[in-house]
Amino acid sequence: MRKTFLALALAALIAGCASTPAPPPTLDLPPASAGDLKLERWWTAFGDPTLDTLVDEALAHNLDIAAAIARVEYGRALVLLAQSDQYPTVDLSVGASRSRSTQVGSNPLPFGFSPLATDLAVGLQASYEADLWGKYRTATAAARRDLMATEFAREGVRTMVEADTARYYFNLLAADVQLQLLEDTLKLRDESVALQKDRYQAGVIGEYDLRTAEAERAAVAGDIAVARRARTEFESALAVLLGRSPREVFAPTIARDVEVARATSVPTLPSGVPSDVLARRPDIQRAEAQLAAANLRIDVAKADYFPAISLTGNYGTQAGALKNLFTGPGVVWGLAASLLQPLIGLKAIEANVDAQTARRNEVLINYVQNSRVEIFGGTGFDTVVVAGTALADTFYIYTDKDGRQYLYGAGLKSSYQRQGIALS
Repeated sequence: MRKTFLALALAALIAGCASTPAPPPTLDLPPASAGDLKLERWWTAFGDPTLDTLVDEALAHNLDIAAAIARVEYGRALVLLAQSDQYPTVDLSVGASRSRSTQVGSNPLPFGFSPLATDLAVGLQASYEADLWGKYRTATAAARRDLMATEFAREGVRTMVEADTARYYFNLLAADVQLQLLEDTLKLRDESVALQKDRYQAGVIGEYDLRTAEAERAAVAGDIAVARRARTEFESALAVLLGRSPREVFAPTIARDVEVARATSVPTLPSGVPSDVLARRPDIQRAEAQLAAANLRIDVAKADYFPAISLTGNYGTQAGALKNLFTGPGVVWGLAASLLQPLIGLKAIEANVDAQTARRNEVLINYVQNSRVEIFGGTGFDTVVVAGTALADTFYIYTDKDGRQYLYGAGLKSSYQRQGIALS
């Protein structure tokens, strides 16, 4: 009866130590206002082969993505390291020693005994800590959640690289169009200045009108310098995203076809978004994995309250001469078991549990806060879906006198309007 009671108590204790990670809090999401969004390779909706090539190059060579992949490999190694604590360790030991004992000590050697001694040993040593409380299993599960977090972080980096590549590519096209328009405008201003000089010399206009025309020409020339610098900056930014060499970043050459900018149709998305799009974001999924890992580490810290049971053993051979080393009489072996129960160090364990709990609470608060920011602040959706309506609102269509259309950025609108160019 007593043995049965002890067995039931032990089973209940082990069950109480079982890890049950808490799920992430339920988010109060807004109702769905659109159908499912197909975000895989979303940039192909523009129908621009050059953009497709640039994004593929960025995904293959971007250094941020390479660093994120390295962090995933690091996380994978940490999982294997955590798993190793669940299994016994077996080591091979080989030793040889030669010593001499004193012959004039308090206990001298008997007459005829040599003071010299040789000891040779070969054997296996094994040790194992029984994971009765699930400490190492839980630590391995936490490491797996950390690995998932790094994988989601990698996907987040990929998403940002895709979005930035598309954004800088279109900014570069817009800068090309702006520079062409400004150069055309400069030709008109040169003609205007020449005309005003002739009229001034003929006495038709005063000096004020001539200086006004010259000032307008100088303003256009200044805008051209700014546009050229902006185009170079966009090219350099793209070169960095594409993982190109420092020489190519300093003197970038980004192949593109300006004709693509003509009559470019911007893909549009539904006016709303699916209610679960937030939960599908890599950064939110990463936060959920981090929260699960933090919960599991609380259980790992609590397992230190319970005794550690260790088993050790050795088997080998030992002799004073090499010829006797692997003989039957030279065999040695041993088995041992130990139990280590913390007594005075309980406060340290309690402090570790409190620290892991506080860490979990911080991750939880950050998870909820980031989720609310993404819902109400709208900081993430436009980045992920850069081909959506936010991008459409950012670009305008300019139609020249020959009926040709150009796609340009909203940031160029004020510059064009200063030159008296009508925009649709």
